[in-house]
Amino acid sequence: MSGESDFLKPEPDQALRQSEILAVRTLTAHVETLGTIIESLRVDMREVRDKVITFEAVKLEAQITAIRHEMAEQAAKMTVLEIHKASNNSHDALDRRVQALEKDKSEASGAQKFAKAVREWAPPVLFVLGAVILYFTKYPLA
Repeated sequence: MSGESDFLKPEPDQALRQSEILAVRTLTAHVETLGTIIESLRVDMREVRDKVITFEAVKLEAQITAIRHEMAEQAAKMTVLEIHKASNNSHDALDRRVQALEKDKSEASGAQKFAKAVREWAPPVLFVLGAVILYFTKYPLA
């Protein structure tokens, strides 16, 4: 029995080797576990990165949409201002045309007044002028 018990007892070198093997196997198992954990973290980081990218893309798209909306509003305002400016220009042109027509009308009415005056005063003036001419032809000054 004592031989059997010696057989079951490992020798110190063999025990050291077995403990080293056990330690290496344990470390290997832990390193594999760490590798699995790291790979899982890497996958999680990729998912987080993708979510952040998606979030930023949505945020930027909202900003772009807001800018486009603001640009459309500004374009509408500019169109209204251009229409207003064109309207003012056409009003100015119409005012100038009205003034020109009023000037022409006043000139025409002046000419009409003169023609009326000539029609009214021409016969008596011509009569008097004719009488003066006849008088001086009949009674010359010399």
